[in-house]
Amino acid sequence: MAAIEGMSASTHSLPLSILARYLTLELNCQVAALGIQSASNTFGEPVSEAVLQAVEAIAGSYISSYKK
Repeated sequence: MAAIEGMSASTHSLPLSILARYLTLELNCQVAALGIQSASNTFGEPVSEAVLQAVEAIAGSYISSYKK
C-alpha cells in the first residue's frame, strides 16, 4: 500500500479502536471485539484443537442468542 505523507495503512496497523469508532459512526451500531489466543503462530502450523473448540463454543453461543 502506498504511503501518504509518511503514513501507511493496512489491516495490520489500523488500531481496533479506530475501526470500531468508524463502524459505530457509519452504521450506528455497537461494536465488540473478542480474541482467542492461538497455541502457536508458527507459519504452516495447523489451528490447535483448543482454538477450534473455542471458536465452535463462541459461534454456537452467538448463533443461539440471535435465533430467539
